[in-house]
Amino acid sequence: MEREFHKAFSASPGSRNTSSSSENDNARGTRSKKPLQEKKTTSEFLLDCYAKKEYFKMLGLPEPDVDELGKPTWSGSGDDVGRAYRKLAVLVHPDKNKEDVKAREAFDALGEIHRMLKNSEALDEFLRGQASELATRRARREAALDISDRVELYSRQNEKAK
Repeated sequence: MEREFHKAFSASPGSRNTSSSSENDNARGTRSKKPLQEKKTTSEFLLDCYAKKEYFKMLGLPEPDVDELGKPTWSGSGDDVGRAYRKLAVLVHPDKNKEDVKAREAFDALGEIHRMLKNSEALDEFLRGQASELATRRARREAALDISDRVELYSRQNEKAK
């Protein structure tokens, strides 16, 4: 939404363009170009997420959070995990990707994460292990709020407490 506002504002008639010509050249891509990063294959992406223990990102699922008491919560379900697993398993299955040497490793990692997230006990154990990191993320997110958002957050918390 912010981008749409920015586009509409910068394109409005009568608005002055105060950017320098070098900024315009960079925006059009005519001046110095940054080297493009190589795109990761699906297998490389999955293995990278697996190594960093970013299992929810790996499956494209919503990240867990912590509540006010510091208890980890996750809004996803076992069905969501199953759907995400099936979509990715087709992409990295070693029989379908014979040219990808990392496909077998990525497929095995994907299967392991699928089993862990489908098992409620293993999922709860993983979330408990991640609780301190999740609390830190939540605190950073709340610290970055502006004053009006903080007032709204505190009023919602007070309503929940009643």
